[in-house]
Amino acid sequence: KVWFEGARTAAICLEALARGWFGRRKAKRLRAAIAIEAAGRHFMVRQWYRGTKHATVCVQRRERGVQARRRYAEAQGAAVALQTMARRHLAATSYRNLRVGAAVAQKRAR
Repeated sequence: KVWFEGARTAAICLEALARGWFGRRKAKRLRAAIAIEAAGRHFMVRQWYRGTKHATVCVQRRERGVQARRRYAEAQGAAVALQTMARRHLAATSYRNLRVGAAVAQKRAR
C-alpha cells in the first residue's frame, strides 16, 4: 500500500509536469498564430491605405487640373475682353482722328 501511494504521487507529479509542458507548448503555438494573424492584418491595412491614398491623390490631381483649366479659361476670357476693349478704343480714336482730319481738309478746300 505504501508503494502504491508513492507511485500514485509520482504519477500525479509527472502528469502535472506533462500538462504544464503541453499547456506551455499550446500557448506558444497560440502566440505564434496570433503574431502571424496580426502581421497579416497589418499587411492588409497597409495595402488598403496605399490604395485609398492613391485613389485620393488621383481625385485631387484631377480636381486641381479642372480648377486650373477653369481659372485659365476665365483669365483668357478676361484677357480677350480687355484686348477687345483696347482695340475698340484704338479703332474709335483712329476713326475720330480721321473724321477730324477729313473735316479739316474739307474746310481748307472750301
